[in-house]
Amino acid sequence: MALSDDRIAEMMRDTWGCASIAPRHALEFARAIEAEVRKDDTALIRQMVEALDTAFHQTCSVGRPKDWEQIRNALHSARARLEGKP
Repeated sequence: MALSDDRIAEMMRDTWGCASIAPRHALEFARAIEAEVRKDDTALIRQMVEALDTAFHQTCSVGRPKDWEQIRNALHSARARLEGKP
């Protein structure tokens, strides 16, 4: 979830006691941090999708339908997140 400008200002007040410390620069900095975190999140989710996809195919060969459903649901959620859906 993206941080709103209001939430960033609130965090600045909590950290520095005010939200007026170079707000434009602080917002730009916060957005840069957020972008980096999102990249890391996306990379981890892609890695998880690959691992789940492998697990799904391995589990299918064993024949455990309950496991298939759990893995399939996790894959669906991860792929939806990568597509920008909640």
